[in-house]
Amino acid sequence: ATVTWSGSPSAGLSGSATVGVGYTPITKSGSADPSTRQVTWTVGVGPRGQSIPNPTVYDLIVYGQSINLSGVNGIPTGIASGDLTPRYGQKYVDSSFVGSGLTFELIPITDTATSERVADLLKITEFPQAGWSSFTFKTLVLDPDIFAGNKQQNVYNTTTLFSGTTKLNHATAEAPYTSTMLAKEMLKRGYVSNPAAGVNDFTTTAADGFDYVDHSVIFRLAVNADGLDLTGLDGSKMGTAHVTDTLPAGWEFVDIVPGSKYMIFEGTKSGSSVNATGSPLDSVLGLSTSFVGNKASFQFTTLDKPYVILVKARPTDPKLAEYFGGNKTTTERNNVSLYTANWTPGVSTHQDVSIKSTLVDKSRKLLEDGVVRWTIEYRPYDVTPDGARRLEDTLPVGVDLRTDSSGNLILSDGNITAQELVLQPNGTYADGTELDLINADPGVSPSYDSQTRVLTLRIPDPTKAYRFTYLTDITAESGTVKNTVTLWGETAVAGATSEPYQITDRDGSASLQRNGWIEITKRVGSADGAPLSGVRFTVLALDGETIIRTGFTGADGKLRLKVIPDGTYILRETTPAGYSPEKVDRTLTVATVDGTVNVTLDGKPGNYHTVLNYLEGTVGDLTISKVVAGNGADPSKQFEFTVTFVFPEGFNGDPNASFTYYGTGVPNGSIASGGTIALAHGQSINIVGLPKGTTYTVTERDYTSDNYSTTVTGGTGSIVADETQVAAFTNTRNEGDLTIVKTVGGNAGDTIQKFIFTVTFTGDSNDAYSYVGNGVPDGTLRSGGTIALAHGQSITFVHLPENLGYTVTESDYSGYGYVTTSRGGTGTIVAKATQTAAFTNTRNVTPSEPEEKNGDLTITKTVTGTAGSRTKQFIFTVTFDAAPDTAFRYIGEGVTGGTIKSGGTIALAHGQSITIVGLPEGTRYTVTEGDYSQDGYVTSSRGAGGTIVAGTTQTASFTNAHKVTPPEPEDKTGDLTITKTVGGNAASIVKQFTFTVTFDGDQNAEYAYTGHGVPNGTLKSGDSITLAHGQSITFKNLPEGLKYTVTEADYSEDGYVTSSTGSAGTIAAEQTQVAAFTNTRNVTPPDPEEHIGNLTITKTVAGSAASTTKQFTFTVTWSGGQGAYPYVGHGVPGGTIRSGDSITLAHGQSITIVGLPVDVTYQVTEDEADQDGYVTTVTGAAGTIVEAGQTAAFVNTKTGQPTEEGGGGITPGDGTGGGTTPKTGDSNSSTIWFIGLGGCALLLLILIGLRVGLRGRETK
Repeated sequence: ATVTWSGSPSAGLSGSATVGVGYTPITKSGSADPSTRQVTWTVGVGPRGQSIPNPTVYDLIVYGQSINLSGVNGIPTGIASGDLTPRYGQKYVDSSFVGSGLTFELIPITDTATSERVADLLKITEFPQAGWSSFTFKTLVLDPDIFAGNKQQNVYNTTTLFSGTTKLNHATAEAPYTSTMLAKEMLKRGYVSNPAAGVNDFTTTAADGFDYVDHSVIFRLAVNADGLDLTGLDGSKMGTAHVTDTLPAGWEFVDIVPGSKYMIFEGTKSGSSVNATGSPLDSVLGLSTSFVGNKASFQFTTLDKPYVILVKARPTDPKLAEYFGGNKTTTERNNVSLYTANWTPGVSTHQDVSIKSTLVDKSRKLLEDGVVRWTIEYRPYDVTPDGARRLEDTLPVGVDLRTDSSGNLILSDGNITAQELVLQPNGTYADGTELDLINADPGVSPSYDSQTRVLTLRIPDPTKAYRFTYLTDITAESGTVKNTVTLWGETAVAGATSEPYQITDRDGSASLQRNGWIEITKRVGSADGAPLSGVRFTVLALDGETIIRTGFTGADGKLRLKVIPDGTYILRETTPAGYSPEKVDRTLTVATVDGTVNVTLDGKPGNYHTVLNYLEGTVGDLTISKVVAGNGADPSKQFEFTVTFVFPEGFNGDPNASFTYYGTGVPNGSIASGGTIALAHGQSINIVGLPKGTTYTVTERDYTSDNYSTTVTGGTGSIVADETQVAAFTNTRNEGDLTIVKTVGGNAGDTIQKFIFTVTFTGDSNDAYSYVGNGVPDGTLRSGGTIALAHGQSITFVHLPENLGYTVTESDYSGYGYVTTSRGGTGTIVAKATQTAAFTNTRNVTPSEPEEKNGDLTITKTVTGTAGSRTKQFIFTVTFDAAPDTAFRYIGEGVTGGTIKSGGTIALAHGQSITIVGLPEGTRYTVTEGDYSQDGYVTSSRGAGGTIVAGTTQTASFTNAHKVTPPEPEDKTGDLTITKTVGGNAASIVKQFTFTVTFDGDQNAEYAYTGHGVPNGTLKSGDSITLAHGQSITFKNLPEGLKYTVTEADYSEDGYVTSSTGSAGTIAAEQTQVAAFTNTRNVTPPDPEEHIGNLTITKTVAGSAASTTKQFTFTVTWSGGQGAYPYVGHGVPGGTIRSGDSITLAHGQSITIVGLPVDVTYQVTEDEADQDGYVTTVTGAAGTIVEAGQTAAFVNTKTGQPTEEGGGGITPGDGTGGGTTPKTGDSNSSTIWFIGLGGCALLLLILIGLRVGLRGRETK
């Protein structure tokens, strides 16, 4: 229809409608059931009142995928084959037709050539002429690409309506058919330890399956969800089913549970997968498996139900390193396929797995205006990158770490933190242990290079993950900043860049409120001169190298440096080319007082400062410097200088004006003509801005009374424009040392007797001179004072002025049978050298008859019990039946040595003892203790009476027990002491003897012991301990009844005869068992006519660069004397030494080798002579031993800056040398050291008497 009107378009407006003519007499629909492979088809037929003669419906269902209708039998006569629509891959299901009142006929269609049935033709008749009729039937899907195709496809069927043999219409339907034959999934991570528990907790999301802790994925294969009898289908004959799972390259299958690489479950269909039911199956009938490389194969001869298969896989180590070698996400694909013997295309599917690696992560957070916290995380995912050792973070200018005034990082208060992280299965990290960076090893603590602005964060353990945080202050005024962190090994491994940060005005304002800040204005020539841009100013720590802050002046000549910590700094200018820079550094100080930040520049307070450049050609500078030299100079001594100026004609300034100076080692300041300044060694001032042509004079006070000599250069002169004049003053003071050495010789010399020396000096008699004692305490002595020295002892006067005269005299001991020889008793102190006054007193007597044999007696005191006093003194009375008027010498352990006669008393406390030496053989002794029962003590003793045996030590041990509450019987304990004594004229008191101790208790038990002369320690049954003469150990609190055995190694080949008491026994409660061992060695007495002497080696360093701790090595050789000789150390421990051995000495140290035969030739060489910048001078390095002794003195001189070095000790050469020496501070060693020195020298004097080349000396 068209409508037009006046003014309408010429064509008007049109519209249309349609109406249908006729009707659809046949309809069709279908519905598939994959679990049975069947499709139910529903057909409706209705003539709707129309007359259809003989209505007939045909439906052709073909088994295969094609059919030649001209080559088949069974098509009804009159029906044109072209009027039928075949549908393929199906078969009619017997007895499935349902249609009320209708007649159904199944017509077989066979191949004409083979008579094989190839299709079914359904014929339905008897439709009523009125109303609507419907029927249903089912077809079985025969095409495996449909029923096992693992996807949704349509199954088609066409029903055709005929009137007799004439085709009227047809209806086609499609039935969606969803095959669920194979699915690939992953268990959600977290079921590594119990996969069966998570068999139905699965995912197909690629990111949710990889377990980052176990580095594995548990893949899930859902097979035959439709539950078909795939291998037994009638007519299909599909054959054995194969399921193949193929991993990505670089992956491998691993046991999912110990001993098995898979788990299999029966299941039921659930959506598009299989829901596992029950427990894992131990076996499946007809199932065989194989795992080869990255492929797993499952072969089913019977596959008639749904299954779930779990397999576990992980990347190989090289693949893991590839995944986690940087910041990246990798997605890999795992493929699975299913086919049968007669259905080779089969089906396949896949499951992707993604692995995310963030090896290094960087983020930032604004905590408050002007403060940003940066966070860096190192995440190795338990796969250590090659060489990962440190993180380097480069900070942009304007973002500054928090440091102290020296540029040291402030690690406290959360400024820099480090924390271990713990990897979780999902790849995230949980917080772990926080690291203590403040007390960390230097190899772990963070460091910052202020020059490169690189913060280095060291990774303690590359296998672990860490989070580092650090706070920065925003010191820039504006702009955008970001920084990059890099993980380093030998080369860069990975990196991360933080998101940019835009600096705001609020940041700039906030920064001014924290710590100090300074604004510098740079101008040319004068305060109102033009501003100078591009000038760099740097705030440095006092080391002059560590940068605290830096920046450049802008177009307005201004620069603001902010957030400067409290402290004193150097402000250094770097001026652009073409301008005259400042010639000195400035001093910047920031100090917070009562919450107020105070800033000063060169002593001038305030935050705003203008810095000027002097005009070229108008002014110059004057530097005054102070240096002290000589080994006796005091580098801290202040020297006073007076400065005067005479200004040139035409000078129109104030002649009384002060000029600024910049100090090195002293504060900056100002000085006027006639002013004074005090400087010490290495200090100087630089006076700037002096008018050119000014005459100056610098004078120093007279310090000759302090033994200083002065040299001056440039003490007066004239100022030259743009140059610096230097007035240099050097004050020199040298010192030397004096050593007094005492040696006692002869077969009757008393090595513990004190000899008195008087020392006089030519200097002021009121001056006190300090000395260092060797074997005696340090002290001071005035001219005319006295000092007492015994054998092996010495003193060294240090820091004596050069050219000081001295005289050392010894009192007369001829009345005691001594013959005295001396060397160097009078002389003058030489700079940087040690003078030696050596005194030797020799006393010889006719040797004792062999039958005069002596022994020793030791008295020990032990206190036990909870109430026993360890400090209480107990009185003992000692009586002898022989020599009642003879005073016998005793050596004290914990008490002072002395003498005692028969009937004399001695007081001892717990742990103390005395050994009375030289008692005649056969002397009967009795030791009695006072009665302390009223004090609650119960006394027990052993060996309180007895007879002295030659060459052995008898022991009288007393134990006093005092307890408030007696212990239960099972708690009673006792002690065991093992003692070592050597005797005879040829025994070595420094020789170590080895003991083996066994107990019958727990063989793994450790027993603690207290050492006397040896360190404390622990010992198990069967272990060994070594002891020398006078040393012992005591096992405390051993269980009562414990049996012990102490055995000593055999030393008979060394000439020793061993005797012992108490070497085996049983521990008794509240008592001390003593296993005492005495080793005796005697040789033929020496010839009194044999003569001996000593050799002293001294070390001295000199010069301003000499190190007083540096060790120098000396090698000593001699001819004519065999074996090892003891030496007495001065500043080093004593010991023994053989020809060819080495000794190391530092400044002021020396050794004296005693007992060398007279006429033996010797040579001493220094390994480091004339090396490392030292000049070596030597006296007495080679010669022949004389009775008065020889000295080899070595002096090494080095000038420049001093260094510090260390080390020391004996280095064996051809001999064995050495020995165990008590250390300073060992409270148990003083007596042993004293005995060792005296006894060693006495032993040597006896041994050297053997006539033929000292053949009797032990040479092992």
